Amino acid sequence: MKKGLSTILLFVLITAAAMADVVTLHNGDVEKVGTTTFDGEKFLFDGKQAPRDEVFSLIFDTPKKLAAAPTGGFDSDLLADKDYLLQTAKRVEKEYPDASGIDLIDHGTFQLRSDGSRIYRYHFAGKILKSSNLNWGQRPLGFEEGRSRVRILFERTIMPDGQEVWWDTTDYSITEPSTGAGVFFSYGKILSATFPQVAVGSIVEYVFEKETYNPFDPNFYSPGFYFQDDVPVVESRCTVVLPKDKKLNFKNYNWPKDNDSPKITESDSTRTYEWLVEDMPPLVDEPEMPSRGDVVPRFDASLFPDWNYIYDWLGDLQKARMVATPEIEAKVAEITEGATDLADSIDRIYRWVQREIHYISIKASVSSGQTGHPADLTFQQRYGDCTDKSILLATMLRIIGVEAYPIIIMTNDEDEITRDIPDLSGNHAITLAIVDGKKRFLDATSTTYGYPYFRADDAGVTYVCAICREWGYTTTPPPEDNATHIEIDAKLDKDGTMTADYTASFTGSWEAGYRSYWENQQAERRGSILQDWTSYIIPGAVVTDWALPGVEDPLAPFEEVTKLKVPDYPISAGDLWILKIPSIRREYKFDEVSLDKRQFPIEYTAPKQVSHRIVFDLPAGCEVEYVPEDIALDNDYASYRAGFTQEEGRVVFEDTYRLKKRVVPPKDYAAYKAFCRKIGEYTENQIFLKKSI
Repeated sequence: MKKGLSTILLFVLITAAAMADVVTLHNGDVEKVGTTTFDGEKFLFDGKQAPRDEVFSLIFDTPKKLAAAPTGGFDSDLLADKDYLLQTAKRVEKEYPDASGIDLIDHGTFQLRSDGSRIYRYHFAGKILKSSNLNWGQRPLGFEEGRSRVRILFERTIMPDGQEVWWDTTDYSITEPSTGAGVFFSYGKILSATFPQVAVGSIVEYVFEKETYNPFDPNFYSPGFYFQDDVPVVESRCTVVLPKDKKLNFKNYNWPKDNDSPKITESDSTRTYEWLVEDMPPLVDEPEMPSRGDVVPRFDASLFPDWNYIYDWLGDLQKARMVATPEIEAKVAEITEGATDLADSIDRIYRWVQREIHYISIKASVSSGQTGHPADLTFQQRYGDCTDKSILLATMLRIIGVEAYPIIIMTNDEDEITRDIPDLSGNHAITLAIVDGKKRFLDATSTTYGYPYFRADDAGVTYVCAICREWGYTTTPPPEDNATHIEIDAKLDKDGTMTADYTASFTGSWEAGYRSYWENQQAERRGSILQDWTSYIIPGAVVTDWALPGVEDPLAPFEEVTKLKVPDYPISAGDLWILKIPSIRREYKFDEVSLDKRQFPIEYTAPKQVSHRIVFDLPAGCEVEYVPEDIALDNDYASYRAGFTQEEGRVVFEDTYRLKKRVVPPKDYAAYKAFCRKIGEYTENQIFLKKSI
């Protein structure tokens, strides 16, 4: 499976209306439907509707052109032996009876020509065992006119009885890519093919090629491949063919023991590297596991022996775009007027770029996608993508004397990039600022972060700073910089009614996330949303008043504040009242430790802190009969402390949970699971009161 090869079927989002056989949603649900209509935002079918972002694929029931077995146009040696496919599928199906499919052939071949042009050929054969894999009957291929071209050499569907149905090689469509989520490309198209008579029980086999005859820079060449999937893989092979005077710089990750791939061979004109992995079991998902590339066998590769070419190429392009015009300088002066210190000036500029430069990506070429647009263009147009915003932010910070650079990262919800292999791998751009000798990382793509905070998924990952000619790691914030604190001041009346003031305050990504959420909610809906949430964390609670301080002022601290009332809050048992500790039970669920054992690490987005202070004012004549003992738990990854204090007429509960590290390895899972379970058990504790009223 080629690294980064997307299976999202963008071409279906262009279709206005069609007869559809199968609608597959991203959650795995599959619908057999009649007429499907797309109104620009959602799909309508059989009286139901689904937003476009929830639809994974459509398989249309329009009549397909069928072809006789082709006699030319491709090398017939590419065809797998039909009996081999049928027999192998039968064998593997017995071994994995619950599999949704079987990947029989997974072959990728990268070939670099001496002039820098290159071609990628992919050969696939797979048996469909469940409807969730019917998307194997569709193949979208992206290409860029003037730079690359694609073609599907052949496709055949082998029915369960051995009958072969061939796809007509002229039966495809060319469409523009999707323009959703604020991303617009003025280059690039998609060739889409839907193969005939694909059904559960059939085998799909095809070969496609993508030729890049005009690369944006012939020196950049970074093949990569995954060798495992969520279905059994019989044979996964990747071949890289280079001119003999070229040498591949590569690294294997998560590699099977006793597998000495790649095998390297030479001819008079070429050097060939071949990786082969056979009989891989299906990848089984675990809660909070790392991304696929961090756990499956894969390799990264490049022609560069070091980073110098990338630093020169990318750095020169970025520096040319970081020009401060008089208009930009005037805006910086306006923004920072009256600032109390350097941190305040940085904060003002940071917030301005986030909120005034809208996130819209319009790319005219691959190079603009990698290096962004000039700072002045982004400033004038008031929109740009992550690269554009990182360049503008760095440019504006330099005006106030802050050393700042745009940098490339791969967010921590994607494959870890170790930077052992020099290439441009990354999915995001942020800004590195050197403030008082300390590295600060700022992400201007959001709208609600204040200095010095940045998005949690940017934490603890490698970055490439071409201008400063280095790569390194972004910082991982301490738990207190990504925190939620909840205060509940509750009063218990003699009839058992609890009234309470609830206040939630935040720092870091928690604060930015909640602020952004509430900013985007209609004002008239905010009260009902708070009621629903309060009822979830404190069953039976009715919100009598509420406020969201700071939601309209990005410079003010943000809080969620409610007044609530809960009739009959205690459980009565004779002369005893039993009180649950509100809110915390649902705070510490730890679904990630539900498995007996784990094969893969637990990987959180970032460290965090959650704390509570809950005060119960008791009615006259009510005495504390029992409160749980204090608890103190600590390990390398997290800590939890909680306890009760009794004062005259009141009980106070306080706790603090600190997640200290992002990753918990499998070797420590058993101990970490026991730690989480102890917290969960503690939150089940209750307070016992003796009433004489």
